[in-house]
Amino acid sequence: MKYTNKKGSATFLMVLLVMVLLTVSIGFNWLVKEYIKSAQAFQKKAESMLKVRSAYDTLIYLMLNGKFTQKEIILPQIEELPQIESIPLNGIEVPFLEDLIIKVQDSNGLLSVTTINTVALKRLLTYFEVDPQNADTFIDSLLDWIDQDDLTRLNGAEREWYSFQGLKYEPRNYPIQYKEELKLIKEMNSELYSKIEP
Repeated sequence: MKYTNKKGSATFLMVLLVMVLLTVSIGFNWLVKEYIKSAQAFQKKAESMLKVRSAYDTLIYLMLNGKFTQKEIILPQIEELPQIESIPLNGIEVPFLEDLIIKVQDSNGLLSVTTINTVALKRLLTYFEVDPQNADTFIDSLLDWIDQDDLTRLNGAEREWYSFQGLKYEPRNYPIQYKEELKLIKEMNSELYSKIEP
């Protein structure tokens, strides 16, 4: 009769089982921590969105009940609402609620980046001493940026131009969402952007 050491194999199986259980429990622990982090981030985002929405509604209420002048909005003094005397209409920042800052800009005289008036835009660029050829290139590139096709205008730029330049982005082919997006378009540079930015 052959003798086998069953005690040694049982110890080995026990160690293997403990290692598997330990690995599973560490993985489960990590997964739970990630879910908790995600839940906390979601909670923080939701609270921030509610805070901003509340501030926006409060601001609209104060503005609608305020008095508009050429340079500012004189706000009513209402108990339990922010005690701000006025809000200038020239884009100057004003502290509002806790860590929120607001600024209001009169839109008269501003050019829209969503509905582009090419004549007015060219006049603005020429006013800031942009070469007319560069102005045409920027305007065509801007129109290429927002149109939904891949056809390049005479002086414009589509996907091929941006990839040839080694850039990691391509035209949105959709209306501009943020004014800073203009910095990404062909012929726009930081100096010109700082001049035309409201």
